[in-house]
Amino acid sequence: MARGRVITPSDLELAAPLLDTATVSLREAREEAGRRTIIAALERSQGNISRAASAIRVSRPTMHGLLAKHNLQRDDFKKS
Repeated sequence: MARGRVITPSDLELAAPLLDTATVSLREAREEAGRRTIIAALERSQGNISRAASAIRVSRPTMHGLLAKHNLQRDDFKKS
């Protein structure tokens, strides 16, 4: 439910942008958006690479490459 007539990021429980779009290149913005997408997929899949890859529509080998590129470890997303 939105608090007003317009739906805002906080209504959707979205975090504020981490990047200042006035000082960030398009490449940097894409990299950050990609990293956030990968992290969200890993959180939803509890670190399961195959499910996370499927969720963002990439192959499993591509997902492994993205993890390395963004210095992410799947174990960080597994539930204890």
